[in-house]
Amino acid sequence: MDITVLIDNTEHPHLNLHSEHGLSIYFETGGYHYLMDVGASGRFAANARSLNIDIINVDFLILSHGHADHTGGLEDFFRLNNKAKVYLSPNAMNKSFYSMRLGEKREICFNQAFVEKHRHRFIFPTENQNISENVALICQFKPRFPMPEANKVLFTSTDKKTLVHDDFSHEMALAVKTEKGLIVFSGCSHNGLLNILSASADYFGDLPVIGCIGGTHLIDNYHQNQFETEADIKTIALELTKFSPQLKLFTGHCTGSVAKTVFAQELGDRVNVFYSGAFINDTS
Repeated sequence: MDITVLIDNTEHPHLNLHSEHGLSIYFETGGYHYLMDVGASGRFAANARSLNIDIINVDFLILSHGHADHTGGLEDFFRLNNKAKVYLSPNAMNKSFYSMRLGEKREICFNQAFVEKHRHRFIFPTENQNISENVALICQFKPRFPMPEANKVLFTSTDKKTLVHDDFSHEMALAVKTEKGLIVFSGCSHNGLLNILSASADYFGDLPVIGCIGGTHLIDNYHQNQFETEADIKTIALELTKFSPQLKLFTGHCTGSVAKTVFAQELGDRVNVFYSGAFINDTS
């Protein structure tokens, strides 16, 4: 299965591609074309053109959660593609999303009016389900492991005034069944990487997870905000090995530099850091 990261926080080391605080991942399998997330703007589409990927061919768009850095390019996607089924959690609707990571309330919501206008294109799943023969949408997660500490600075509101901590019931992941095992795509892993991987394995009858592609939301400490320690991240790395010794992790976007370093120390060459335009064709 060939996978291309259309946009990420990190620039391509050689190609002149856009980067931004956002994520969009394209892949093909079973004769279908899939896109997870559309970045923070239309730059994902510009990168796709540069990489000779035609967005018009996308059959399925999955919006991993309701934050703007994963949904901001939605209108650009619709201008380029008039056929794809678009999956969005119903728990992302009728509320606003905010970040307090930098100390002030900052709205990070997507254009819900646009979604309502094009509602006929959307599917709003409430349970885990196949969207094609070997690709499943995972939207129910059991809290077997801790959720990321950085979630504590993320909020929702139904009236734009009263803030409550985001429970991330609007987050979804994709699990792809291959001959060798499962490959899991996760936008930010707000529900916790280990919870997402275990939910994906459960859905497919405990098939081994051989690859995970996406963010981990293990971000670096920032001024007054203290998140996971190096010891905490080491524990997660050890749990990943215990969960699936052959798992390869491809990460970027919302994975901090400390987490990347600790994962590299603990998991060695089973960890790869991606960037805008990264091409992944070996997850086994």
